[in-house]
Amino acid sequence: MQFTGDDFFADKDVCSIERFVGAFAHELEHSGGYRPDDAIAMAKTLLPEILSYDPRRPASFPQNGRTLTDDVFDVFCAIYTNGQVTGDKVGAHGDLLDDFPYLGPAAARTACHAGDDPIAPASAR
Repeated sequence: MQFTGDDFFADKDVCSIERFVGAFAHELEHSGGYRPDDAIAMAKTLLPEILSYDPRRPASFPQNGRTLTDDVFDVFCAIYTNGQVTGDKVGAHGDLLDDFPYLGPAAARTACHAGDDPIAPASAR
């Protein structure tokens, strides 16, 4: 069955969290070794994927929004793998500017980026 945009918006259940919990829980079982009941509970905790923010409290991922220096991928790794992987060893940005657009200078190219990376595109070697 093929869906069109009209079908998508006409289906009141298309965005229902329950449509995604089973598939997401199944993925958590395989990626993180979650037991089925724990995977369902975690999926229901993480869905819908909305980042709430209360401006009366300090921003801090994942409880209240996030700051530009929150290392959100480390948190994601820990949740996704059920604590088996706790981070990517990259670290949070420490080179942000005080003014918009806040992004610091581009990262220096390393030997890996310069050509020793076997999976880098040929144009980057």
